[in-house]
Amino acid sequence: MLLKLLMMLLVLLILLVLLLMLLPRMLMLMLVMLVLIVLMLGLPRMLNENTKRRSTMADSDLTPADAAVLKYLRQRVDRLQDDRWRSNAPASIANELQIAMRDLREFTSAKRQQGFNI
Repeated sequence: MLLKLLMMLLVLLILLVLLLMLLPRMLMLMLVMLVLIVLMLGLPRMLNENTKRRSTMADSDLTPADAAVLKYLRQRVDRLQDDRWRSNAPASIANELQIAMRDLREFTSAKRQQGFNI
């Protein structure tokens, strides 16, 4: 990222030197202002996007214990969703499913706040 930024600034500096030698002063001033406006609008956005990418973590970055808990919670919700439609399902299946979904939602929400992309 830093190398890309330095290369972009070097190219702009070379362009400015060429403009100084070739264009009348008024046109050169307008072009310099245009370049500065583009830089001011583009650089903060580019830097913002790169910091966001660095701060997120994937599922594979979870600790083995957290990965096991996530797998268990997902399987529990899936199993209870399937069991809900069976003819011999217990009456408490709807409550169990709601609890399992809440547990999964709370776990993933906590991990998202820690920067994981789940």
